[in-house]
Amino acid sequence: MKAICSWSGGKDCCLALYKALSEGIEVPYLVNFINETVDKSLSHGADAELISLQSKAMGLQILQRQVARGSYEQVMKTIIQDVKQEGVSAQIFGDIYLQEHKDWLDRVCSEAGITPIMPLWHQDTEQLMYDFISAGFEAIVISVKSDVMGQEWLGQRLDHGFVRRLREHTGKAPIDICGENGEYHTIVIDGPLFRSRLEVQTGDVVEDDGHFFLCLPQYKLATK
Repeated sequence: MKAICSWSGGKDCCLALYKALSEGIEVPYLVNFINETVDKSLSHGADAELISLQSKAMGLQILQRQVARGSYEQVMKTIIQDVKQEGVSAQIFGDIYLQEHKDWLDRVCSEAGITPIMPLWHQDTEQLMYDFISAGFEAIVISVKSDVMGQEWLGQRLDHGFVRRLREHTGKAPIDICGENGEYHTIVIDGPLFRSRLEVQTGDVVEDDGHFFLCLPQYKLATK
């Protein structure tokens, strides 16, 4: 089976890709959507160039498309129709338990004529985090909801200590271990899928639209 993978650059889509590839699914393309007004990933706010560099580090091709307000669904369907001509019959997603979003994806994929694949669906989020860490992936936090988590979380690496700190967190609201409610977002910099490691330089913190964002002014590929 051939499948494209919905790609934000973060840990969940990366783990979903890893699990799908381990099951023998062929993935010719990652798919990433970019904000039309700023050259950043629509989902996590990472630079589009950084996301593209991730795909290069893994030796995978990436389809990046700008998305205007209200056009996400149509752009996604257009990409699906294009790749179906190359034998693609499915799309991989990193969703875990947000039923409303799954319902939307199920509908869009059905209308576009492909099968949604969700390797992480309804799995325990803490176990998924341990799966990610034990597989050898490395990621850092690049954004957090400012009303849930402070900017001190930015730049933290995902490891067992990070999971422990999340469990012990006593803020205004509980934090899902995988941040499935958007509490935080990450960028993956290395792991078993990566042929080269991503080296990132952390910079200033900016606050926008209810989030703290960690700027990554410089990044490059490095030999592992």
